[in-house]
Amino acid sequence: MDFDLDSFISVENIINTIFNGVPLFPDPKGTEMLPPTRSQGSQDASVTLTPTPTLTSTATSCSTSIYSLGRIHRSESSPSSLSTQSGDDAHEQVRSEDVGPPQLDKAPSAYTDNSIQLLLAPDMDMSSAIALSQTLKKKNGKRSHELAFGDDESSMHLSQHISVDKACELPEKHLRDELVKLYFTRFHPFCPIIDEVEFMEIYNDVKDDGQLRRRISLPLFHAMMNVAFGHLPSARIRSTPYKSIYEGQRAYFEKASLLYRMRHTSDHLILTKVALLLTYWSPFDAEYQVNNYWIDRAFYHARAITLWDPEGVATSRRYRITWWCCLLRDRLVSIALRRPYRIHEAKSTWPIVNEADFGLEVMFPKFMIARTKRTMIDSFIWLCKLSDIMRDIAVFHEKNRFDREWSNSLIGSTTILAEELQVSQFHIQLRDWKEGYLKLNGEYIKSLTPGSSKMPNYVLIICDSVRATLYVPYIHCPPGSGQVVQRFQKVALHRIKTASSEIASHCSKISEVSKVGEEFMVGIIAWIALPMAVFKVLDETDGDVSNETNGRCYKKFVPFLSALAVRFRPARLLADIMCEGTSEIVDRSMKLGLGRKDVQHRLPNFYSLRPSDVVDRSKNGAEASRSKDVEEAEILNCVAKMVDLRFSTDGST
Repeated sequence: MDFDLDSFISVENIINTIFNGVPLFPDPKGTEMLPPTRSQGSQDASVTLTPTPTLTSTATSCSTSIYSLGRIHRSESSPSSLSTQSGDDAHEQVRSEDVGPPQLDKAPSAYTDNSIQLLLAPDMDMSSAIALSQTLKKKNGKRSHELAFGDDESSMHLSQHISVDKACELPEKHLRDELVKLYFTRFHPFCPIIDEVEFMEIYNDVKDDGQLRRRISLPLFHAMMNVAFGHLPSARIRSTPYKSIYEGQRAYFEKASLLYRMRHTSDHLILTKVALLLTYWSPFDAEYQVNNYWIDRAFYHARAITLWDPEGVATSRRYRITWWCCLLRDRLVSIALRRPYRIHEAKSTWPIVNEADFGLEVMFPKFMIARTKRTMIDSFIWLCKLSDIMRDIAVFHEKNRFDREWSNSLIGSTTILAEELQVSQFHIQLRDWKEGYLKLNGEYIKSLTPGSSKMPNYVLIICDSVRATLYVPYIHCPPGSGQVVQRFQKVALHRIKTASSEIASHCSKISEVSKVGEEFMVGIIAWIALPMAVFKVLDETDGDVSNETNGRCYKKFVPFLSALAVRFRPARLLADIMCEGTSEIVDRSMKLGLGRKDVQHRLPNFYSLRPSDVVDRSKNGAEASRSKDVEEAEILNCVAKMVDLRFSTDGST
């Protein structure tokens, strides 16, 4: 069945899904339907729209190539289509053994673009083939995401198909140097898969572009440029070949992904790192769940060299860091984007990383003082510990999701007591984690300074967001539920408000002293979405939270989100959800009377109850206050579901 993603993710259809259970789809006879973009295999997410030709060409071997940065191997054959190459090795490519999934058909097919003729081997998975064979759906001559964000940016002016020569081009040296610095100061602490000391020794030693191509893997370098470009100062963009952050990131993403598919290197360790870096690409367009696709590829290459097993690989501590980066990124994306079913069942005999695994990087950092470097490393280690708790929570919620959301049955006291006990244990784990983390990094977090790394603050926001998410399933209480369920609903609402207030405080303080758009990765929006929804609902319903959360906090989020929205499309989408979608849901919820006594009498038949079985909770002041809490909880439940649907179905973050 054809699936119209654009229609499904519209605010109107999400609202109808929440309230009525079935989204409204347009008449397929009168509307061009979006082609299916998911396969039936394990890699069920669409990928880049870049073409994926397989190229055989010559390469220059180099004895100084570093294993952790990529190897280059000589191939004997070269297609005539590249016979015009000059003596310079600027556009030399590598042909090596296959690194993709098993090939079903070895017969190559001809692929021709406007500039060069290449051979396209049909060895990619089905989702890749669909993504490459279809163009984005257009409405009135515009692509779907141009309709959402306007066409003021020139992002789509980039060619959908880049040539091999273009993919091998490096940024000019001044820009390249700046992006390398931004990579290690802004991004590297979150995903330390590159040995900073080793990389910079090689990078500073190269004399020209040719040496750089020989000594550092090109797809890896382009992937590094892709994530670093997201932190480039806005004033600097005017002096680059690109007109926006999105355009620059997309250009480097296309280069890296094309070289990846051309098998520029057969080194599975390098390919693991390339795939991990490409998970940070956030187009928010028809590239459905693109992050999860690249995570799948990272695990594919990691397992190819048994990266998870210390006995299966060389004794390199960087292997342990790389494997934990795979686990961490998988959990962060799956949980932040409300896709817990995508978490890999990945077990590791490696223990959690420690400071010694970072080697010389601890004592001889290239871009910050040693004390700050240790703080960044400690934050990464503690984030790995937090991810273990996050994974357990996600699995627990997913296990109970069907009975809670789809079974149409009341929640029994025995069931809710068992779940309440487990939730309490998770709450204690998160509390203990936070206490230990603040004891170690609390001083750094409090002493915010412009230009300093905000990774410790980012990690703290993730923890508080997980605390709020832990209680979200319990803010919905079906009519007729017992007193235990009703009581836990109030507890859940209170703890969600408290955690959200702490996140609002973090964001407000950070906005005062930081350039949020340049110092934070766009992925932060997934962790502040629920807290923003909490205070948007309270703002719309005139909810009083002064006793629990030190006053209303929605306005504290606005500067933080606005700084990100100027640079990143996903942030603009979240702003749109908060401003339009939330207001509409609140309005419709108020009209339906969610949580009020009238809805208690309109819904009993759905649960096979008699109206007399439902208690009127508006008889006195205490009961009226409880009714207000119920109303806030039920409306927040609807808004939270809308946010979940948008993040889980829209492109990526």
